[in-house]
Amino acid sequence: MANIHPYLVFPGNTEAVFNFYKQVFDKEFCFFQRFRDMPDSDEKKQMSDDELEKVMHVAIQINPHCLLMGSDGCASDRDNIQVGGNICLSLHTLKESEAEDYFKALSEEGTVVMPLQKTFWNALFGICQDKFGVRWMVNHEYEPKSN
Repeated sequence: MANIHPYLVFPGNTEAVFNFYKQVFDKEFCFFQRFRDMPDSDEKKQMSDDELEKVMHVAIQINPHCLLMGSDGCASDRDNIQVGGNICLSLHTLKESEAEDYFKALSEEGTVVMPLQKTFWNALFGICQDKFGVRWMVNHEYEPKSN
Protein backbone atom coordinates (compact mmCIF):
# COMPACT_ATOMS: atom_id res chain seq x y z
CA MET A 1 0.00 0.00 0.00
CA ALA A 2 1.27 3.47 -0.86
CA ASN A 3 0.68 6.80 0.88
CA ILE A 4 0.10 10.16 -0.82
CA HIS A 5 1.29 13.40 0.80
CA PRO A 6 0.98 17.03 -0.39
CA TYR A 7 4.25 18.62 -1.56
CA LEU A 8 4.30 22.40 -1.95
CA VAL A 9 6.89 24.25 -4.06
CA PHE A 10 7.44 27.97 -3.48
CA PRO A 11 9.47 30.63 -5.30
CA GLY A 12 12.02 31.17 -2.51
CA ASN A 13 9.92 31.72 0.62
CA THR A 14 9.43 28.11 1.77
CA GLU A 15 11.12 28.69 5.13
CA ALA A 16 8.66 31.48 6.04
CA VAL A 17 5.70 29.41 4.79
CA PHE A 18 6.67 26.35 6.83
CA ASN A 19 7.44 28.39 9.94
CA PHE A 20 3.85 29.60 9.64
CA TYR A 21 2.56 26.02 9.25
CA LYS A 22 4.61 24.96 12.30
CA GLN A 23 2.62 27.49 14.34
CA VAL A 24 -0.72 26.63 12.76
CA PHE A 25 -0.37 22.88 13.37
CA ASP A 26 1.69 23.22 16.58
CA LYS A 27 4.33 20.83 15.20
CA GLU A 28 8.09 20.86 14.70
CA PHE A 29 9.96 20.05 11.50
CA CYS A 30 10.65 16.33 11.23
CA PHE A 31 13.09 17.11 8.40
CA PHE A 32 14.80 20.31 7.22
CA GLN A 33 17.56 20.52 4.61
CA ARG A 34 19.05 23.41 2.67
CA PHE A 35 20.69 23.12 -0.75
CA ARG A 36 24.07 23.73 0.96
CA ASP A 37 23.56 20.40 2.79
CA MET A 38 23.61 18.31 -0.40
CA PRO A 39 26.82 16.48 -1.35
CA ASP A 40 29.39 18.35 -3.42
CA SER A 41 28.66 18.28 -7.14
CA ASP A 42 29.10 20.43 -10.23
CA GLU A 43 25.51 21.62 -9.75
CA LYS A 44 26.22 22.71 -6.17
CA LYS A 45 29.45 24.51 -7.18
CA GLN A 46 27.45 26.63 -9.64
CA MET A 47 24.95 27.80 -6.99
CA SER A 48 25.23 31.25 -5.44
CA ASP A 49 25.51 31.69 -1.67
CA ASP A 50 21.88 32.89 -1.65
CA GLU A 51 20.76 29.83 -3.60
CA LEU A 52 22.60 27.48 -1.21
CA GLU A 53 20.55 28.91 1.69
CA LYS A 54 17.21 28.07 0.05
CA VAL A 55 15.18 25.12 1.35
CA MET A 56 15.81 21.90 -0.56
CA HIS A 57 13.32 19.86 1.50
CA VAL A 58 11.25 20.39 4.63
CA ALA A 59 8.60 18.21 6.27
CA ILE A 60 6.10 18.45 9.11
CA GLN A 61 4.30 15.34 10.36
CA ILE A 62 0.73 16.64 10.69
CA ASN A 63 -0.61 13.30 11.97
CA PRO A 64 0.43 9.64 11.63
CA HIS A 65 -1.04 9.54 8.11
CA CYS A 66 -0.22 13.00 6.74
CA LEU A 67 3.17 14.53 6.02
CA LEU A 68 3.22 18.11 4.70
CA MET A 69 6.36 18.68 2.63
CA GLY A 70 7.88 21.51 0.65
CA SER A 71 10.82 23.06 -1.16
CA ASP A 72 12.04 26.23 -2.80
CA GLY A 73 12.53 24.10 -5.91
CA CYS A 74 15.17 24.71 -8.54
CA ALA A 75 16.23 28.29 -9.24
CA SER A 76 15.51 27.86 -12.95
CA ASP A 77 11.85 27.00 -12.21
CA ARG A 78 11.06 29.70 -9.62
CA ASP A 79 9.86 32.31 -12.10
CA ASN A 80 7.22 29.85 -13.34
CA ILE A 81 5.81 28.92 -9.92
CA GLN A 82 2.24 30.08 -9.43
CA VAL A 83 0.56 29.67 -6.05
CA GLY A 84 -2.27 27.21 -6.55
CA GLY A 85 -0.33 25.39 -9.25
CA ASN A 86 2.59 24.71 -6.94
CA ILE A 87 1.34 21.45 -5.48
CA CYS A 88 2.70 17.98 -6.25
CA LEU A 89 1.32 14.74 -4.94
CA SER A 90 4.14 12.77 -3.32
CA LEU A 91 3.53 9.02 -3.61
CA HIS A 92 5.50 6.96 -1.06
CA THR A 93 5.73 3.23 -1.72
CA LEU A 94 6.65 0.26 0.44
CA LYS A 95 8.31 -1.67 -2.40
CA GLU A 96 10.75 -0.59 -5.10
CA SER A 97 8.69 -2.46 -7.70
CA GLU A 98 5.61 -0.43 -6.67
CA ALA A 99 7.52 2.81 -7.26
CA GLU A 100 8.61 1.61 -10.70
CA ASP A 101 5.10 0.47 -11.65
CA TYR A 102 3.38 3.66 -10.44
CA PHE A 103 5.97 5.91 -12.12
CA LYS A 104 5.61 4.08 -15.42
CA ALA A 105 1.81 4.23 -15.29
CA LEU A 106 1.61 7.87 -14.17
CA SER A 107 4.10 9.12 -16.78
CA GLU A 108 2.51 7.24 -19.68
CA GLU A 109 1.27 9.86 -22.18
CA GLY A 110 2.60 12.47 -19.73
CA THR A 111 6.00 14.06 -19.13
CA VAL A 112 8.97 12.77 -17.17
CA VAL A 113 10.40 15.76 -15.28
CA MET A 114 13.07 13.76 -13.41
CA PRO A 115 13.59 10.09 -14.26
CA LEU A 116 13.02 7.56 -11.50
CA GLN A 117 16.51 7.00 -10.09
CA LYS A 118 18.51 6.24 -6.98
CA THR A 119 19.40 9.40 -5.05
CA PHE A 120 21.96 10.56 -2.51
CA TRP A 121 19.26 10.63 0.19
CA ASN A 122 18.90 6.83 -0.01
CA ALA A 123 15.72 6.67 -2.04
CA LEU A 124 14.40 5.80 -5.45
CA PHE A 125 12.84 9.06 -6.62
CA GLY A 126 11.37 10.59 -9.75
CA ILE A 127 9.00 13.35 -10.84
CA CYS A 128 6.48 13.17 -13.64
CA GLN A 129 3.43 15.02 -14.86
CA ASP A 130 0.53 12.79 -15.82
CA LYS A 131 -1.48 13.22 -19.01
CA PHE A 132 -3.96 15.41 -17.10
CA GLY A 133 -1.29 17.88 -15.90
CA VAL A 134 -0.98 16.63 -12.29
CA ARG A 135 2.62 16.51 -11.00
CA TRP A 136 3.67 13.42 -9.07
CA MET A 137 6.77 12.74 -6.97
CA VAL A 138 7.27 8.99 -6.68
CA ASN A 139 9.45 8.01 -3.73
CA HIS A 140 10.67 4.73 -2.27
CA GLU A 141 12.99 5.03 0.72
CA TYR A 142 15.49 2.21 1.11
CA GLU A 143 16.10 0.63 4.49
CA PRO A 144 19.10 2.11 6.30
CA LYS A 145 22.23 0.04 5.83
CA SER A 146 23.47 -1.71 8.97
CA ASN A 147 27.15 -1.52 9.81
